[in-house]
Amino acid sequence: MINNFIIKYTIAFFLAFLHGRSDMPALYAVACIIARCYLTREEERIPARHEETAGNRKSFRFLAIVLLGYYLGKINAHIGYIALGLLVFWWIYCDEDPQEERAHTEEEETVVTAHEEKEEDEPEEELNDQVDRKNKLLAEVWPYFNRYLKNFLIEWHQPRICAMSIFLRLFRFLEFDLGEKPPRITAVRFHRRTEKEQIVLDLDIIFDGPIEVEVALFKRFLKLGANHIELRGTVRVILGPLLDEIPLFGAVTWYLPDRPATKIKWTGTVTQIPRVKKLLDKAANKFIDYFFVEPVHTSTKMWKEVDVDVLHFKVPKNVIRVRVLEAEDLASRGFIAKRFRPYVVVSGAGKKGKTKLAKRSLNPSWNQVYEMIFTDLPLQKVKFDLFYREVGKTKLYGSCQFSLEKLLEQDVVDTWLPLQNAESGRLHVRMESISAVPDAAMLDQILTANEISRPIQIKAFSSTILFVKVQKGKDLQLNDSEEIPTARVELKIRDAKRKTKFRIDTRSPEWKQKFGFPLKDPRNEVLEVLVKDKANGQMGTMTVPLSNLITAQGLTMEGWFNLHPTEPRGAVWMKLELRILPIEKSAQFWRNPKPSSLHQSLSHNVIRVRVLEAEDLASRGFIAKRFRPYVVVSGAGKKGKTKLAKRSLNPSWNQVYEMIFTDLPLQKVKFDLFYREVGKTKLYGSCQFSLEKLLEQDVVDTWLPLQNAESGRLHVRMESISAVPDAAMLDQILTANEISRPIQIKAFSSTILFVKVQKGKDLQLNDSEEIPTARVELKIRDAKRKTKFRIDTRSPEWKQKFGFPLKDPRNEVLEVLVKDKANGQMGTMTVPLSNLITAQGLTMEGWFNLHPTEPRGAVWMKLELRILSQNVRFPIRIFLIRIRGLVNQPLNVVQQKDCQL
Repeated sequence: MINNFIIKYTIAFFLAFLHGRSDMPALYAVACIIARCYLTREEERIPARHEETAGNRKSFRFLAIVLLGYYLGKINAHIGYIALGLLVFWWIYCDEDPQEERAHTEEEETVVTAHEEKEEDEPEEELNDQVDRKNKLLAEVWPYFNRYLKNFLIEWHQPRICAMSIFLRLFRFLEFDLGEKPPRITAVRFHRRTEKEQIVLDLDIIFDGPIEVEVALFKRFLKLGANHIELRGTVRVILGPLLDEIPLFGAVTWYLPDRPATKIKWTGTVTQIPRVKKLLDKAANKFIDYFFVEPVHTSTKMWKEVDVDVLHFKVPKNVIRVRVLEAEDLASRGFIAKRFRPYVVVSGAGKKGKTKLAKRSLNPSWNQVYEMIFTDLPLQKVKFDLFYREVGKTKLYGSCQFSLEKLLEQDVVDTWLPLQNAESGRLHVRMESISAVPDAAMLDQILTANEISRPIQIKAFSSTILFVKVQKGKDLQLNDSEEIPTARVELKIRDAKRKTKFRIDTRSPEWKQKFGFPLKDPRNEVLEVLVKDKANGQMGTMTVPLSNLITAQGLTMEGWFNLHPTEPRGAVWMKLELRILPIEKSAQFWRNPKPSSLHQSLSHNVIRVRVLEAEDLASRGFIAKRFRPYVVVSGAGKKGKTKLAKRSLNPSWNQVYEMIFTDLPLQKVKFDLFYREVGKTKLYGSCQFSLEKLLEQDVVDTWLPLQNAESGRLHVRMESISAVPDAAMLDQILTANEISRPIQIKAFSSTILFVKVQKGKDLQLNDSEEIPTARVELKIRDAKRKTKFRIDTRSPEWKQKFGFPLKDPRNEVLEVLVKDKANGQMGTMTVPLSNLITAQGLTMEGWFNLHPTEPRGAVWMKLELRILSQNVRFPIRIFLIRIRGLVNQPLNVVQQKDCQL
């Protein structure tokens, strides 16, 4: 939406531009007067006394626009540059418009926050005496807190901000006053948790009043401030652990369970720049999230014998995997159903994950998984917000949530959650708590399983968690100094950092702090430990390759770790524990897996789906004589479309589509029935069938009712195809596939080639002694598969398996390329698959030498060719005898003879 002032300025600019080109000053002056008179609102022409300044500013802007247009016209500026400048101007100021839609994440945050706001404040007379007393206490403390915060910012933060950059040296807090009106507590909720020895209080707080905050660069230049703030939210206070003596609890912990709703009125010269206010609002929200919203919290010791660092509020330990499956019964009121594209935002533990956009449907499905790692903070929740895209806009449809504590009690929850703030609808989710175990034998299986399930992961899963307990240090000393250090420890794994507290003036500090690092693959990770002094910087470092921890007993290392380059006696005592995260129980193919079977799941389930016919389709809404339906079969990321049926409400197709599924859980074969009517394509209805049920039964012949349709059902036959190592069947299968080609939506595969790339040896770069970072690429025609890179080794281990569906393997060639990450191709080789057909058991295994590297450069591989044998009622040989002479007959004749293709 373009504001009125943009239209006025654009018209005035073009008038001035045209008059500047025509070189008619008198006419230009008259045009300026007319434009100023008729393109300005009446109330702006005669501003009130208190609005004179604003009116003068508008006149100045208008005059600047007119002069700019006249000058560009005078110098004969190209009209293309003018149009480009106007587009940029419109884009900036349209985005400034408060009615304009925000970006995805801003819309989501704004909408969710708005729904969480209370419509009305509770009247003061209804507040209980306890709340009144707290408000009175808050009013007494507020002036002192205000002065403390001002001194804290000016004396502590201001010097640190100035030291951050040379451009911030003259940064100053000119004014800081939160006003005389204190926040109000409107409600108090009490949660008793005797099993945790805690008491939890939720305080609803409102702060709405004038403030005076102003900062500036270069003393008085580039001012920025705020004069009013409105804040509504909840503060959670944990009193625990409970004690038998005064003060009755050992520590006080507080934080915000959710981001509060905030409105800030910004002031200053900087806010005149377009988009600055939006950026400031976004920065304020990020500041609140980073410092105050869970899992961030502040703990204060109330009893000397209580150590707040052992409360486990900071250690990520509860691993939750949330599978967003589907939604149903979503209402179409308020939007066009055909334009409705929903997605779900899962949030918890300070993180958010967003599913893909579903297809246009009121019963959408996603089947995506998001991993979250929670601390032991009480009363946490997993939240779901369902948004939808409609004609370029993002809107919130509804929300729901589930208690983390209930999930941890049950381990696995599969449920439908009703959507709040929505007319109708519910969300199907499955949540599972993952228990970390010290079993190194599971690591390879877990890594493989995570790689297989990567397509459904919103973010890549963690395979392990590393727990590091930093206990104490000894004999720490500064380089070339006898001063006593004030030291802390920093832990780093790639971009993840954890820091202990400073321990003041001691060579033998005690930290007693524990941290957690979720890791995707610990085999190539290194823990970096840095000990730093508060004033003098780094004192010593050390590194711990996690590959050493994988081979340690119980996946645990404990003791003194010497620092470098300090003397040998300078050391830190740490305990390192690596814990493996098993796969969810819902993933059936991961239960008790065989070591060699996990990678086969990449291309092992071959399904052939025969779309036979439909019946009882309704003619309402279209002309039956023009009704030409077809079916789209989808699954495993692929789609196949049948031919257009003849004009009928009981159409038949009798076509077959082949799909190759991985062993990802909860996959489905989907059918969408479309029809052509007067040049248009429309969806009539949909249905689906579970892949797991099909694999249990091998063959399914059924009628599926069409969803979202007035009437009708679809007749399908689905069959699981077995892969067998029998070369004698190959010619028969190729002949049968050729005979049945007319009914195949896409040509069938006759075999699957499995290639297991195990390891390499003596790999080297051409004309170089550098150590390569190598991977293997496999190619058969246009099909490509790639292993991962293995860093800096001449004898890499890949241990990856791939599958190639093949229509006719007799003339195919497998091409193997070994490539370095930086220098490209290192060596190649080819394997004609005709050699594999004649090999024993259709299998070849061993070292395959590369060319043109030296003979010792080789890759160890295992090649297995498997024939796709159909589940027929008669032997194929008898079937082929009977099929002779029937090739030109209708297919239903073949079916009457019980021969199934």
